[in-house]
Amino acid sequence: MDHHNKENDLVKMLKSDWESLDTIAGNPEIGQQEIQEQLVLSKLHRKKAFRKELLLFILTAIFILGLFVTTILKSVQTIMYIQVCAGLMGPVIYVFLSKREGKVSP
Repeated sequence: MDHHNKENDLVKMLKSDWESLDTIAGNPEIGQQEIQEQLVLSKLHRKKAFRKELLLFILTAIFILGLFVTTILKSVQTIMYIQVCAGLMGPVIYVFLSKREGKVSP
């Protein structure tokens, strides 16, 4: 019986502690404006990450392709042509991927 009373006291104490934590925390509701701001920030971070990943991909592709062609053909002129073509195709690829990213996200 004494053990049962100790458990009840412990449960009551835990319940009062839990209620005091709830009152300290306050009202956890988030307003519509805050949700919109977080959504806008999230989209902005996604766009920045997308641009960084695309830039890194294009630079890596140009570098690897340049090394490959230079090794096989041993021609500096060919690598210059490839880099100019890649520089011209980069913005086209970026626009294509940006439009595709815009269609995917609501």
